[in-house]
Amino acid sequence: MEKRYNKEKFIDFLERLDKKLKQHIYVIVLGGTALSLLGLKSRTKDIDFFVKDIDFDTFNPILEEVISETIPKDKVDYWIDGEMVFVKGGWSESRLPPDYSAISLDYQSVNLENITLKILN
Repeated sequence: MEKRYNKEKFIDFLERLDKKLKQHIYVIVLGGTALSLLGLKSRTKDIDFFVKDIDFDTFNPILEEVISETIPKDKVDYWIDGEMVFVKGGWSESRLPPDYSAISLDYQSVNLENITLKILN
């Protein structure tokens, strides 16, 4: 599998995820993934995003299935509803502002049924 991921690869990943979901969710991308969607970076080393309106126990098995078809597991980092946990010399937790989803940019260049795609700005 690839070591770097372009916009098309990420959109393919989202389309596969969208087909497996049984409810509507928000996917809010950040970092290199966001820059790739905006056309400011041609490739990214991993895929970073938040999901909103779905819990971990529901989302994770769906994601695991899509990852097995598309991208190595260690190249996907995601967090549920603004909660970020970092492990560098111990645990550190961070929370995005409550309005992070509302102030994120809508990305409408992809037609997905169960996913609203946004870019954290």
